Amino acid sequence: MLSITSLVLFSLLLPCVSFSPPPSLSLRTNIHATIHKTNLPSNTQKSSESQGNPNVATNTLSPPIPKVLQIEYASFFTRTYFPTHYTPSFTFTDPLSSITGIPSYISNINVIAGRGILGGALFEDSRILLHKVKRTDEGWETRWTLSTTVKALPWRPRLVFTGISRYGATDDGRLNTQADYWDNLNLMEGGVYVNKTRMEGVGTLVGMMGGEGKKVEGREVPYVTLFHGRDYDVREYPIDLEVIGVSYVRRDEAFERLGREWKVEGDG
Repeated sequence: MLSITSLVLFSLLLPCVSFSPPPSLSLRTNIHATIHKTNLPSNTQKSSESQGNPNVATNTLSPPIPKVLQIEYASFFTRTYFPTHYTPSFTFTDPLSSITGIPSYISNINVIAGRGILGGALFEDSRILLHKVKRTDEGWETRWTLSTTVKALPWRPRLVFTGISRYGATDDGRLNTQADYWDNLNLMEGGVYVNKTRMEGVGTLVGMMGGEGKKVEGREVPYVTLFHGRDYDVREYPIDLEVIGVSYVRRDEAFERLGREWKVEGDG
């Protein structure tokens, strides 16, 4: 998840940057669609299973951590938050910042979710979708899709993040750390996630607010973004989709070429 301070700062300062977003931002061209399976990095396959690992201490908490995470993600950490499953000194880090303590952690989530005065002024239509929970040597790992609309900016960009959260756990099973990694920033070749500098995180966020905010002329077929990388997206469309009907008249991408023959340079 994203940090409050960084998003507030860039929401307010981005209009002052020498950047003029186009009035209509078209979809990126490299879109990978999926129905069942996708060629994601090895740790990004969509699944709802919790995989066991004998190296992790037995979790005696009730409900168990995988169930707690499923509930919390589904409700975007509202009244179903389980404070007993976290240590008081719980720390959260992502490519933009670091947060310590449960109150600060929950406040950050509330803003991203568009709750409260500040959150309602900055964001709307915020969603987080949990794809997978699995055990690791250190604790647990989740794969998710987070999306929100930055209403504080005039062109209201839609931000879509996919990535993983790695949770550390104490001997009694409580979560004490969470480190978030974005697919479009931290994921390297071979499916390895590496830490990046804060400035690199800022550059990625600014790019998403400015040049990646997707706006489409008319309606689109419903889909879920499973993977949002640097150069392409992986999406899941309805499994029973057979015929696609579109109501929009045009799309900005290559509109001037529609209905015309492509002419190879050098041909007569």
